[in-house]
Amino acid sequence: MKITKDKRKKFLSKHKQNKRKQVRKYVNAQSKMLNEFNSDNSWMYAYVCPEDYPQEFFNSKTLDQLCNYERNTSLNFTIAKKFHNTNNRKILKKLFEQQQPVYWQAVLADISMPKKANEQGELLLNHVINKAYDPQDFSIGFTQKTPQIDYHLWLPINNILYFGKSPQYFSIGDVITGKSWVTKYHYKDNREQYGLGKTIITNCGIPLINNYYADLSEIPTIKAISPTFISNYNREEDWVLKLSYSSQYLSVLKRYKKINLSTLKYLSGHPIAQYKRNIHDNFHIRLHKNNEYSSFGDLASDLIKRSK
Repeated sequence: MKITKDKRKKFLSKHKQNKRKQVRKYVNAQSKMLNEFNSDNSWMYAYVCPEDYPQEFFNSKTLDQLCNYERNTSLNFTIAKKFHNTNNRKILKKLFEQQQPVYWQAVLADISMPKKANEQGELLLNHVINKAYDPQDFSIGFTQKTPQIDYHLWLPINNILYFGKSPQYFSIGDVITGKSWVTKYHYKDNREQYGLGKTIITNCGIPLINNYYADLSEIPTIKAISPTFISNYNREEDWVLKLSYSSQYLSVLKRYKKINLSTLKYLSGHPIAQYKRNIHDNFHIRLHKNNEYSSFGDLASDLIKRSK
């Protein structure tokens, strides 16, 4: 069958239109992703996945080195870049009224150190979501459709009652999962707000995963396959808090058959806290810096740094 000039022109014209549509769709998707990361509506956790690395690179590193490498190179898309007005935390308000605890996951973004001996420090948590840790359903990448309790929450360190094995180190960029009673407090102008009260830390570290995949359900995320938290990796000098149990506190804990928020509700005292100054930009410095990605290429470059 002979193709006439008119048919050929029509075919090429349609082909160009389809090509333009594809390019436009690709550019729009890139632009949307860039905007979501720059506005803190998309974020990712630091993680270690052996499948991501060239074999030579992976074989030359210890697990401790990989955890530190991922945590440090991921900071720009794990920690919030902007100041966001605290929302009314409806999820916490509802749980407080129901006298129910909140399960949460977050990224450690900063620490507020006590200025006096009788004061307590606080951990700044970013991208706090209302979800219990479940190795069968654990995400490492999040989109703007993921509902957040808040972009940030301060967790008073004296509210942490239990964290598993002692000691536990905390570093900026660590992924933290926990369970807390909800507490209510008031601002100076008498506005009420809700925060995290007595708390059990269930994980703090970097997830080691076998692989991951895109879950394109109603709330799209990047799901991890077979995650295991590496909580005791050697953070070297890059940590901000060390928690440990005193012998007296440990002897009290051993009296409980089950350790959970309900059984520890009336436990007095708290673990020993040792602080170390943050070597990364603190919360205030980050907010005054321009940490936005100027192009999708810059974002993509950061996202694939682990593939060096």
